Amino acid sequence: TWVLDARSPDGMIFGQETGGGDGGLFKGILVRYLALLAREGNMPAATRLRFQEAVKHNANILNAIGLRRPEMIVGPNWAVRAGPTTDLSTQLSGLLLMEAAAIVELPMVYQHYNFDGRSSALPAGRHDTAALAARGVVDNDITSLTVPPGWRVTLFDGDDFSGASLVKSGNDTLLNDDGWNDRASSIAVEAPASSAVVSLYSDCGYDGYAVALPVGSYTLGRLQAMGMVDNDISAVRVGSGFQVTVFQQQDFTGNSAVISEDETCLVDRGFNDEVSSAVVSARGALFLRGDANASGTADMSDAITILGFLFLGSAMNDCSDAADVNDDGEVDISDPARLLSHLFLGSEAPPEPFDACGEDPTGDDLDCAAFGRCP
Repeated sequence: TWVLDARSPDGMIFGQETGGGDGGLFKGILVRYLALLAREGNMPAATRLRFQEAVKHNANILNAIGLRRPEMIVGPNWAVRAGPTTDLSTQLSGLLLMEAAAIVELPMVYQHYNFDGRSSALPAGRHDTAALAARGVVDNDITSLTVPPGWRVTLFDGDDFSGASLVKSGNDTLLNDDGWNDRASSIAVEAPASSAVVSLYSDCGYDGYAVALPVGSYTLGRLQAMGMVDNDISAVRVGSGFQVTVFQQQDFTGNSAVISEDETCLVDRGFNDEVSSAVVSARGALFLRGDANASGTADMSDAITILGFLFLGSAMNDCSDAADVNDDGEVDISDPARLLSHLFLGSEAPPEPFDACGEDPTGDDLDCAAFGRCP
């Protein structure tokens, strides 16, 4: 952990090192063993997750910034685009990083006791004898395995998932204890159920690397720890019933946009490569702005409702967004004033959704738990 704490500026392992030769290879070796620790070590879940995210973050930065294309050259600093030439050791270091990132969260099977000998990572799916052989796994030649938290691995002693079976949901240094040493001929791998409801993609068309986000608030530092590069998001997928508010600056500042459905390219929205922080939340109810008493129309009675709430402590409906007439993220005296000005002086209409039910198009701390007048 000393390297991650003291020698990883902006999360980049030995990010200020620029040497080649053996020094260029050292980072790759370190990352390889960091991934091994994350997969095989007996450690707290938080430490394991930190190691995994460090590997993925460095790989994403190298892929997005450091890799020189089309030559695919890796330089000594993974956060800086490589030059036209590089040391073989430095190139190998980058390859070790990308390999580690690809398998750090996958189950692994090993030929020998205590995670030794020939090994292979197994993605989610069903792997018969032929499929295992294609991954370098010899029939009846597995003695130990690692299973990350949440994953489930079922071993079968026959081809095509037949015969006796054994289920593993954690690491096992010696399958002989279960009578399964050198016995597996096919394997079914199940990934953990994902709690992610939003995916951010580095390239338009849902291409490039992706960062999956459950409900929560994500500062730039947290997003970088999960593998996102600052100002590098171009497409978004959003699960049904959820939304993501993206911000141009870290810590939820600067311009923002609320995205409640899939967007294949953020160029049209003017937010391409502009995301530095994000908030993922459940979508609020549809509402009418200005209709503070949920009567179905915005009129003088709504201004009276808001004033009663502000100065008399009167109750209001469960949709504070409806009372935020000027959409500034707060309910205050300016809201009834804005509504009355529009109704009686002909001033500009409040922001949408005012004429028809809709969602709040801007991100703020207000919400709309329920609004009975909209479907």
